Amino acid sequence: MQYKPGYNYIKIPDVNGNEIEYIIDMCSRSDIESNNCVTVRYCNKDSECLYNECFIRPDLSKQYGHATGICTFTNNTEISHCDVIYSPTRWFKSYSGYMYCGKGYEISCKTNLECSSQSCSNGKFSWQYVNGPQEGEGLTYGVVYLGIIVIIGIIISCVCCCCIAFKNRKRNKMQYLE
Repeated sequence: MQYKPGYNYIKIPDVNGNEIEYIIDMCSRSDIESNNCVTVRYCNKDSECLYNECFIRPDLSKQYGHATGICTFTNNTEISHCDVIYSPTRWFKSYSGYMYCGKGYEISCKTNLECSSQSCSNGKFSWQYVNGPQEGEGLTYGVVYLGIIVIIGIIISCVCCCCIAFKNRKRNKMQYLE
């Protein structure tokens, strides 16, 4: 399987190893009918769509001179998408996360629990999950931990030096008194 982020298709090999390209851009039928669907790639037949349903729009077909539509899905379509849901950081604890599967992005939903992102906007459609760790955040924690270890090391060294100095003064005082 081959998918490049930012592209509107995915390539999946068939039983003979030939890569078949499927359109992953899709909208609900109601969004297509009300012209609220923004898509970059149109379909001509069901087999071009990942969920095997191309909703042919007469206005597009007339404009392009052949059957032209937008990939869609029905509520019966078993759509599954998984996201890693991250818990926020606290003190020195880095992000921790768990996998959650549900409906994909921009698919109609009623509750957060239906969506892979656990984010159903106003009970209408699922949003992409964006609350994960940021690039370089692991390095920040590493630097913080290293700084704490260095400070603890300096404190221990100072305590040891003070103890040794105290013992030396005490021994010198004892020798002086003798």
